[in-house]
Amino acid sequence: MAYRIALMIPNLGGGGAERVCLDLAHEFNAKGYMVDIVLLSAEGGLLEEARASFNVVDLAGVRFRDAPALIAKYINTSKPNAVIVSMWPLTAMAVIGKFIAKHNPKLLLVEHTQVSMHYKGKGFLHKFLLTASIKFLYRFSDAVAAVSLGAAKDLSKLMSCNLNKVHVLHNPVSKRPFPTSQMVEQAERDWGGLASRRLLTVGSLKKEKNHFLLLEAISKTETDNLRLMIVGSGKLEKELKIKAKELCIEDKVIFKGFVKDPSAYYYTADIFLLSSDYEGFGNVIVEALSFGLPVISTDCPSGPSEILENGLHGHLVAVGDAESYAAKIDYVINNCQASKSVHARVSDFSVDIVASKYLDILHSL
Repeated sequence: MAYRIALMIPNLGGGGAERVCLDLAHEFNAKGYMVDIVLLSAEGGLLEEARASFNVVDLAGVRFRDAPALIAKYINTSKPNAVIVSMWPLTAMAVIGKFIAKHNPKLLLVEHTQVSMHYKGKGFLHKFLLTASIKFLYRFSDAVAAVSLGAAKDLSKLMSCNLNKVHVLHNPVSKRPFPTSQMVEQAERDWGGLASRRLLTVGSLKKEKNHFLLLEAISKTETDNLRLMIVGSGKLEKELKIKAKELCIEDKVIFKGFVKDPSAYYYTADIFLLSSDYEGFGNVIVEALSFGLPVISTDCPSGPSEILENGLHGHLVAVGDAESYAAKIDYVINNCQASKSVHARVSDFSVDIVASKYLDILHSL
């Protein structure tokens, strides 16, 4: 009987963790494993892709507190050999679900962000539930992992355990196919004509991504003929457009919105920018490197410096420092070339290699 792996995640929105879930599912399937995609709520932009290839299980949970009973029911019915769960609080709920289930699969919990920073400022009750559930429930899983060393250190502190108890499983980044001529033509139209340098950023428009820093930096650059393309959507779009107008750079900034496959924008850009206050990993940096783009990123916890190996494969600037970011943009524009070692570095995050590391952990339990 084939080994069955369940990949469990809240939903299939367009974020990095959701993309990772599907990339791993495809690779596990290619390696001969049966795969279930188990969702607390069957929704999101990647749902159609998942249903085309895998058995998608909708737990139909309205609230997280309903999750343990629903998870236990799934485990007893489908009897997976292993369950990989991403993102708190679903991770904590899965521990309880496994405990009350009769079937006993191996349980691997994976955090995709700096948990303590991601939920900072949510209030005392939220902080108590976060720290208590991680400290007292995660130890009952079979294994715990995080997507970067920095995220693993953060998680080990919350768990009050040694760092060696938390595996580091970098996010896999699948190689995007070469964009079609139609995709490239559309990207060229979106850039709105030629500029001396095209700057690209890809990511959801939310607070921790700090796109406001990019706008400040663009307003301070000495290079006039450039354009910034922001690929992504989110609740801060209106505020960002207002800020661009206040800085008198609205003619230099293009708000493209969410794009399912941004390969044509990587292909037609000159430089890639990341401005986050914190990251779990930073998949988009690896994607940019795979297209040969020079990368400028904030030196935020915890992924970018690990991916770029402390600046060996790109450029790092201090978090929140618009002056330094602007100076680095001007420097890279005048010395525009990617590191010669990027191709070898990108291969470190191939789906095949990362999926094999997941399987090694599961089979060692």
